[in-house]
Amino acid sequence: MCSMCDEPSRIRQRSGRTYVPEVAQQQKQSRRDGGKVKVGDQQYARLPNSFLYAVVALMFTTFLIVTVLERRLPRGLRVEDEPGHPESFIAEHAMASLTRLTDIGPRVTGSYENEVLAVRVLRKDIDAVVDEYGSGFKVEIDVQKASGAFPIKFFDGMTNVYNDVQNLIVKVNAQVKSSHTLMLNCHFDSVPESPGEQDPL
Repeated sequence: MCSMCDEPSRIRQRSGRTYVPEVAQQQKQSRRDGGKVKVGDQQYARLPNSFLYAVVALMFTTFLIVTVLERRLPRGLRVEDEPGHPESFIAEHAMASLTRLTDIGPRVTGSYENEVLAVRVLRKDIDAVVDEYGSGFKVEIDVQKASGAFPIKFFDGMTNVYNDVQNLIVKVNAQVKSSHTLMLNCHFDSVPESPGEQDPL
């Protein structure tokens, strides 16, 4: 014998759908509250569907803008283009240097790969550039070793200590004196398990 037949059923069928009075009451209350959703003792406003449409439209528009701008970037010059562009940036040279650096693998600060192998690769590339193009400039190269420590506050008192971390410094002076100075810097180390290809680039 059906256990639900002895008492008035709280669940009824309406137009082929299951009707639960408590759920219907909650839906009515939600509509009266302006579409708010109750989680525990807190009530949160339900975002309208137009918000989702706006987010999707923004993402799609951003994708289109990035695609258009990327296609408008100038073509990277190759070694074969160098005779016609003697004072231009040759992308193929930079990519070759970057490939030699990333072939080392992960270069964590303080590791043999970063402090010895990476510095050796960069120093060799710099020497090659100086030998080929440095006749009209005074070039000074220095390898600086730094040691110290600094606190990392968001790790609750953790202190990062480093010893004999190397900085490769190249100073290029023109033959003509100038009151202007341009400084370029980057880091050539990487996080563990990553060759760090994009950062040095």
